[in-house]
Amino acid sequence: MRLVITGASGNLGSALFSQSCAAGHQVYGYSHTELDIVQREAVQSLFRTVKPEIVINCAAYTNVEKAESRVQQCREVNVVGAENLALICESLGVPLIQISTDYVFGESKGPHLETEVPMPLNVYGSSKYAGELAVQQCCSRVMIVRTGSLFGRQGKSFVKTILKFCREPYGHNSGKQDKVEQVCKLFVIADNLIMPTPSSALAKVLLQMAQAALKAAAEGDHSLWGVYHYAGVPAVSTADFAEAVIASAKEKGWLYSRPEIHRIRQKDYKSAVLRAHDLRLDCSKTCSTFNLTLPDWRSYLAEVTA
Repeated sequence: MRLVITGASGNLGSALFSQSCAAGHQVYGYSHTELDIVQREAVQSLFRTVKPEIVINCAAYTNVEKAESRVQQCREVNVVGAENLALICESLGVPLIQISTDYVFGESKGPHLETEVPMPLNVYGSSKYAGELAVQQCCSRVMIVRTGSLFGRQGKSFVKTILKFCREPYGHNSGKQDKVEQVCKLFVIADNLIMPTPSSALAKVLLQMAQAALKAAAEGDHSLWGVYHYAGVPAVSTADFAEAVIASAKEKGWLYSRPEIHRIRQKDYKSAVLRAHDLRLDCSKTCSTFNLTLPDWRSYLAEVTA
């Protein structure tokens, strides 16, 4: 399989690139600095040279907080960039897999189905939903894969943030050179529901979906194109997720600081970003279509905390 991965240096893209190489695929991975998907002519020129059989777009503006004040920058990548890829893929007759997010959903109760009409609450979610609509309008062979709370070895993630607090010293250790446990306070939302997703697990599924997409394109099978959900289980609050990360770090024996989790309500969290309380995704369509089971994110924490 000759595969192009955009956003290949990020959380998901790096895992996908690594697994694609290990599986023996002819893979071309590009970071943002190597390929800016907003620049359509540059992308088109590259694709004509590489001649991909399928494209997986992992490139995205994902800083949810900064997106509120950098609306144009966010939309350029998540909407214009995604549309560019879709237009080019359509012109080349190449299937596109577009990565999206659970943030497209608003205050409706989950688990959310693929058929539910998204009602995003913030700039990031709105831009990703607009990107979904753009690729569907521009490309006849597209799969949109929504996921949430990604974590892995590379890139930024909530897990990496919590681990940073575990590894860094806080307070004083009275001049001692040995490792000591010191306390820092973290205020984490406890009245929401998320589905943490291991990047390595999603990468494996994306390769399986890519193979199926190529087969569908070759056979003229239009039934596979559309929206899919894939995320880890069980669903937890962000506070419970943080506690699990700390526990995993402690099991490894290198807990320098001991973060103290203060459980707060979402409405008391100081942020300019509106967030949905229930971001659970119904993944039954994906599991039945591709004969999959959902990953238990707890068993993947060791990959990051090792």
